[in-house]
Amino acid sequence: STARLVLNQDGTCQLSIGATEIGQGADTVFSQMAAETVGIPTSWVHIVSFQDTDVTPFDTGAYASRQSYVTGHAVKKTAETFRKNILDYAYELLPDARGLDIVGGEIVDETGTKVLDMGDLAQEAFYSFRHSVHIHAEETAQVRDNTFDTPIPDVHTLGSVLKEAGYATAAVGKWGLGGVGDGSTAATGFGRPRERGFD
Repeated sequence: STARLVLNQDGTCQLSIGATEIGQGADTVFSQMAAETVGIPTSWVHIVSFQDTDVTPFDTGAYASRQSYVTGHAVKKTAETFRKNILDYAYELLPDARGLDIVGGEIVDETGTKVLDMGDLAQEAFYSFRHSVHIHAEETAQVRDNTFDTPIPDVHTLGSVLKEAGYATAAVGKWGLGGVGDGSTAATGFGRPRERGFD
């Protein structure tokens, strides 16, 4: 899968992906992954999802409940490059600064003090007479292994898999677990969705 991030003039960004949102919450997950990796609020990530293969980044499709895992790697890899590109430009603007970071949508120095607003950085990047640049990143991640082919420890949850992969946030839904009810008869609904499934 491939993802593309582009800095907007107000400091927000556009995330272009070929992954299709079909109600499983993929856009939310990808926004969270990108925002957390870059260091900006989730609301600053605007998903641009379109399925025109002439212009959209490549994606393998929404199947096998693997979109977050497969496309998520591309989103994270792209966000890491995007973050680096933003910070590289910030160092151009602030050559004496040390330990620059992006926290909550602000460029901060090694002491955690705000030194530059993302919107100001974006305006400078777009309109500077010294060095105008359109800050962006595009990366491809190919997942070659199948997580189900590896031995699974006795206690292994989706949350632990995502945590081991470096994510701190995720949105996961339940499906195929039956209706709400006590599960004793078809009339009361087989399955107990509140007692099993993903947390």
